[in-house]
Amino acid sequence: MIARQSGRYSPSLQLWLALLALVVVALAPAAARAASLDASYDPCYDEDRPRRCLPDFVNAAFGMPVVASSTCGQRGLDRLCDVQQPVQRPRCLPCDDGNPRKRYPPTALTDVNNSNNVTCWRSEPLRSPASINDPPDNVTLTLSLGK
Repeated sequence: MIARQSGRYSPSLQLWLALLALVVVALAPAAARAASLDASYDPCYDEDRPRRCLPDFVNAAFGMPVVASSTCGQRGLDRLCDVQQPVQRPRCLPCDDGNPRKRYPPTALTDVNNSNNVTCWRSEPLRSPASINDPPDNVTLTLSLGK
C-alpha cells in the first residue's frame, strides 16, 4: 500500500521513484546500444573487417518442384536396365509412373535423404530413334528456387 499524505506521495516513496527514474534514464543508452549491436551482428565480420565465415548448410533445393522433360514410365510401363559390368547381363526393373512402388519421379531429386527410403529420378530409357515419338536423348531438368 502506498502511503499518501494529503494527496501527495510520502517523501520516502518520492525518493525511491526519483532514484528508479534516474536508473532507467542512465541505462537506456546502454540498452539501445546493445540492441543495435545485436541487430547488426554479422558473424562474417569483426569490427567491419571480413573474416573467415562458414555459414550453416542450407539445402535451397529441398522440396522445390523439379520439371523433367523425360521421366520413365510416363507413357506406360517401361523397362529400366542397368549394366553393372560389361560382361554381366543387365539388371532390368519395371518403371511405371502410375504405380507408387515402381515410379522414379523428378520430385525424388529434392526430397529428404532417407537411407530407409532411397529414391531417385530416372529418365525414359534411351533407344535408337525409330520414330518421332521415341524418348529424347537429351533431357532437361528445371529447378526453380523461387527467387
